[in-house]
Order: sequence, then C-alpha cells, then structure tokens
Amino acid sequence: DARQTLSNFVKKYCPSVELVGQADGVKSGVQLIKNEAPDIIFLDVRMMDGTGFDLLDQLDKITAHIIFTTAYDEFALKAFRYSAMDYLLKPIDPDELMEAVRKATSLVDKKLKFNDVYAHLRSNLKNSGNPKIAVSDAKGITYVNFDDIVCCRSSDNYTVISLKNNSQLVATKALKEFEDVLSGLPCFRIHNTSLINMNHVVRYIRGEGGFVIMTDKTELEVSRRKKKEFLEKLGELQKL
Repeated sequence: DARQTLSNFVKKYCPSVELVGQADGVKSGVQLIKNEAPDIIFLDVRMMDGTGFDLLDQLDKITAHIIFTTAYDEFALKAFRYSAMDYLLKPIDPDELMEAVRKATSLVDKKLKFNDVYAHLRSNLKNSGNPKIAVSDAKGITYVNFDDIVCCRSSDNYTVISLKNNSQLVATKALKEFEDVLSGLPCFRIHNTSLINMNHVVRYIRGEGGFVIMTDKTELEVSRRKKKEFLEKLGELQKL
C-alpha cells in the first residue's frame, strides 16, 4: 500500500514531522484537513473518489504546504515542473522525500507561496501548449508564458532569460535545469551557453556551426556538434 509506505518513510526518515492522520479519499481528506489544520499535506493525484485537485478545490483556504505524490504521468509531471510545484514520484525515494520535507519546513510563508503556485499549476494543466514557466530569482518567483521566452543563456550558475518584450530575468537556476523543465516544448540547446525557443528563430546564418538571429535581434552561435540536429529541428518546424 503506497500510503502506508509513505507513512513508514516519513516516520523513519523525517522524525521531526508528526503524522496527525491519513485519509483514502477526497471526502475523508477534506474532513481530516479541516479537523487537524496540518502544516504539510502529502496529497496523491489520484484518490478513491476523485483527485487531489478535487480535494483542494473543496477547501475554503489552503494554509498547508502541499507535496503531491504521483505515479508516472508525463502530462501531470510537466505541469508540476513548469509551475515549480513540489511533487514526489512513486515509488518514493527517501532522499527526495527528505529534501521535499526540508524545503517545506523552511518556507516562512507557506500559504502565499502555495496558493500562487497552485493557481499556475491549474492553469498549466488546462493549457499545455503555452504553459506558464516558474522562474525563481533572488526576490521570489515570476511566472512567464513559454511563448514570451526568446532564449535562455547561462551566466555562471545563473540563467539570463530574454523575453519578447526585450526585458530580462536572472534566474537562480543553471541552464541545464531549464533544459530539463522545457523538454517536450519547441526548445533547443544550440550551444553549451544557449537554449532557444525555436518559435522565435528569424534566420539561420550558415557557418562552421552557424548563427541564429532571434526575434529580439539577438545573434547566437550554434555549436558545430549541434548544427546537424538543430537544422533537422528547424526543418521539422517549417513543415508544421
């Protein structure tokens, strides 16, 4: 039983967390949350009588930090990643559980953070074509439409994100993390230092690797080893 396994893991690996109850469905879960007012909720996406989203929609206000648990579901996982929503993939890994709990307990303002993230998660579950991407910077989280992102460029351990309105965001994540989050969307890593939104490519200039001109007039180098794959991707987009 996955719920019992999670309970055992929490007791074993997160001894500072006190378990106050368990529920196997939406109705019983809503009642348990209202009675106990927990700080952290481990919430399965699929429940006996509905989904974790159904449960949250029945709460007047959400004051707990939610950590979703889910079996592999590519669509749901992408929505979680785009939205910076905390989740654990079954079978649950103890190290990932401990990190999720550490992160949850370190948040000072759980309510505001979760409500904001959850609103964007619901939006992304409904709109997979142009999801809102969570960009963490030194001040907090900014959500930007994928279509507004022109390119992402590495700067040490940070990533500079150029938007189509000519503004920039400096994210506190490495470029590789954005490459992982945006996989499945029309993006391509043309160089160790650059990840581009293929929909914003205006022109390709031939060369050893070549260069691309983006809609914001940025000129970016294509590495020689990425050239063949990039041109194939560009050709596929032009056929659509």
